[in-house]
Amino acid sequence: MNKTANGNDHMDREQPVKKKKLIGVIGGIFVFGAFMTLCALPNYDWYKYCLSDFDPAWIPLRYAVSWAQRLVGLIAGFGLIAHRRWAAQIVVYLSIFNILTVYWKYPYQSFIKQSIILNRDLGGMFAGIGVPEVNFTSHVMAAVVSAYLIDFLFFGFVVFYLTRPQVKETLK
Repeated sequence: MNKTANGNDHMDREQPVKKKKLIGVIGGIFVFGAFMTLCALPNYDWYKYCLSDFDPAWIPLRYAVSWAQRLVGLIAGFGLIAHRRWAAQIVVYLSIFNILTVYWKYPYQSFIKQSIILNRDLGGMFAGIGVPEVNFTSHVMAAVVSAYLIDFLFFGFVVFYLTRPQVKETLK
């Protein structure tokens, strides 16, 4: 490692820059995720259909929380891209909320219903080239487990990373 004039090595100067880039990447992921979900949320009938196994009285509240969470995530994501401390705190709280509510975020029956639609619309997409019909329903459990793992790993990493003292120092 090369030493600078004051005796510090270059790695000391480069680490905060790398951390700022990763903070921006995390912010970008929050913005992208919130935006993509907001594009799908306006279809309330689809939302109700996917969650029809839930108590119907809870669906409007869950829908409102979904909207609020995405809007807050969008704002916090932009704030994180700008390296704002308040945005990092909000993103940490949203991440903890996502970890604690992952079971309700990805209900198994919702995946079943979506797979039925996929079977209908895309199941025979490769029939023209001799591939047998794809059965998306047979992959639902793997999809649910994958969704859980992705959320646990991503949001767990976000909480771990943004609560590190060295990272907090780089925020304004």
